Parts: sequence; structure tokens; C-alpha cells
Amino acid sequence: YLIENIEFKNNYIKSEGKAGVLSVTGAKNIVRNCVFDGNVSEGICAGLYFQGDNYSHIVENCTFKYNQSKSGSAIYCDEGENDGIKLIIRKCQFLSKRETKKGGAITSKFETIVENCTFYDNSSLQEGGAIYSSFLTLNNCEFIKNYSSNGGAVYYGGTTNINSGLKIINCTFLKNLAVYNGGAVLYVT
Repeated sequence: YLIENIEFKNNYIKSEGKAGVLSVTGAKNIVRNCVFDGNVSEGICAGLYFQGDNYSHIVENCTFKYNQSKSGSAIYCDEGENDGIKLIIRKCQFLSKRETKKGGAITSKFETIVENCTFYDNSSLQEGGAIYSSFLTLNNCEFIKNYSSNGGAVYYGGTTNINSGLKIINCTFLKNLAVYNGGAVLYVT
């Protein structure tokens, strides 16, 4: 599916379950040139919620700002029943100024590749001011003034396998803050 050139603004999700102002499951999805602004969820995710098996989801040239939920305010990726799921995020901006419990901007339970993105002023109460993930590649991203108890910008809790673990390439971490561990990145296995 292709979702393109849409603005999702000031929507409210009352459900305390898994939601998202845009929830997509199953087949390959491309979300391009969209704005998610001021959406609120009482449950998981106020922006994009992905779930599915053996498909890749692509998010590019999108802006996520001032969304609020319990986890992954902008993007939440839930587990499917099979391996092979991949989330690719390119050229996006994430600005929150609102707290979540985990993953201020992104919470992902499957392989996530983030390229050429900016994360500014996102926060979480527990882990991952900007990102909470267990299978993550970051390439040419900026993390500025993100905050969390653990992992000011990024909380990684996954495999230590060099081929499928945490990879950080050519990124900038500036003025991120953690109360306890990992001012910029906390790597837990």
C-alpha cells in the first residue's frame, strides 16, 4: 500500500490497546511525504502502527511532531509471527516535547534501519528517549536533546551478533541526557 502526501493532525485514540492514527498490517507498506502532528493515544502509538509477517515497511520524508502515547509516539512496530519483517525509515524528522514510557519517537520489535533522520527533544520515562529497539541500524542520523531514564537517545536491548545487532554509522549525538545509564546510547543484552 502507498500512503502519500497526507496530514494527520490532532486526532485522538481513546483505546488503551494497540492503536495508531494510521494502523497497517500485512503487506508491504510505503508511507511517504506525510505529517503526523499533535495526535494523542491513551494506548500504544499515536502515529504509525505496523504489524505483519515477512514484509518490509518504508517510511520516508515524513515529519512527526508533538504526538503522545504510552510507547513509540511516532512509530510503533509490533512483532509478527514470522521473521523477515523490516522497517526502513529515511529522511524523517521526529520532534516530541511529550513523554512516553518507552521509545519517545520509535519503538520497534523487528529489524529497523534508520537513515538520514533527525530526532530532537523526544523523551521517555523509562528507556530510549528517541528510540527503543532490539535490532537496529542507524546511518547518518542526528540525535539532539533527547531524554530518558536509561538511554538518553537510544535504548538497544537485543542480540550481540555483529551481523544483526546494533550498528551506528556516521551519526551525531548532541546534548542527550539519561538519568541513570547511557547518556546517548544504552546497549543492553
